[in-house]
Amino acid sequence: SHFVTAFDSELRALAVTIVSAQGLRSISSTKKADPYCICQIADKEESRMHTKVVYNTLSPVWNHETILHQYEQGDDIEFWVATRGFRDEEPLGYFRLA
Repeated sequence: SHFVTAFDSELRALAVTIVSAQGLRSISSTKKADPYCICQIADKEESRMHTKVVYNTLSPVWNHETILHQYEQGDDIEFWVATRGFRDEEPLGYFRLA
């Protein structure tokens, strides 16, 4: 995934832009993925957010901007890329920014 961050120490907030992902795997031989990205401050479940779903692609572009509140300098940020599977959400990748 491609992303950009900016930190405001007075507000304890981190601005995050989730730009895109590339080279995702297909979920079946007949269908590409319907990917979205989940982002949160590690160990702070209440900070979790997600992008919109981009349908039928292996190279989604989200350009999603958000603010992660309760961020403190040194917190890790977690990113998951997932797709809607046949039954539930199916993980496609994970990244932890320390």
